[in-house]
Amino acid sequence: QRIYLKVEHELLPFSMILNFKLERVDRPGVFSFTFDRGILKGLVGQISAEIYNDRCLIAARARYNGAQTNISDSVMEIFTSTLSRIALERLVIISR
Repeated sequence: QRIYLKVEHELLPFSMILNFKLERVDRPGVFSFTFDRGILKGLVGQISAEIYNDRCLIAARARYNGAQTNISDSVMEIFTSTLSRIALERLVIISR
């Protein structure tokens, strides 16, 4: 399924529309995501979900092989790590 997000922050030089593919996480397993459009085109990864001691554990792995952007590496690192944390928290909520 395709996810659309609009991201705005004072550290970003412009608003970003994120548009990516993510398999529905509805059971334990490994699920792929792909940014195939926009500024993060080339970002691919996997989300792993498993049950451990009656709790849901989720981890994400990603790599970026896309073009250089006009955004500094530090800002991009903070942006993507924060976005990942928020996205994984929301994923847990909507997957219940």
